[in-house]
Amino acid sequence: MNNQNAKADAGKLQLTLVPTQIIKDIAEVRMYGNQKYHSPDNWMFVEKERYRDALFRHFLAYLEDPQGEDEESGLPHLSHIACNVAFLCELEKEEEDDEDDEDIESLYEKHEWLEEFLKSKAKQHYDKAVSAFEKKLFELFPSDKQFTTITRASIRQFAKELTEGDKENERTV
Repeated sequence: MNNQNAKADAGKLQLTLVPTQIIKDIAEVRMYGNQKYHSPDNWMFVEKERYRDALFRHFLAYLEDPQGEDEESGLPHLSHIACNVAFLCELEKEEEDDEDDEDIESLYEKHEWLEEFLKSKAKQHYDKAVSAFEKKLFELFPSDKQFTTITRASIRQFAKELTEGDKENERTV
């Protein structure tokens, strides 16, 4: 009985299904590579095509002699095949992840552009509204310069407060 209430692992990889010999074979090739190249991470900086070529060379050697060993390392060709496949699997996955990151960055750039566009349109409409309001004030109160001056100053102060409020909101987002 598989009780998901006691341990919820449905849909998770069952790594115990992987034969352990392949892990040991890859580890032997990796240990040899670390000794030869003095870096556990150098494999990440090699082009995938070179791993494909090495995989193919070791595969052809394996087909000729299934028990054959690599001349340089003394390890079975089959172990080198497993290691090259592991490198390729990892590099392909990283490339897929990088593409996902680029998609996210692209969406963010589009979002930034849209946000700036909307702000500029809102400012244009706001500026037009303020100008129209000021014009209407001059039409309604052409002789009352003090009232018009006070009202214009109030409008500008209100606009300044709105703008500062927008900047404050941007900082908190």
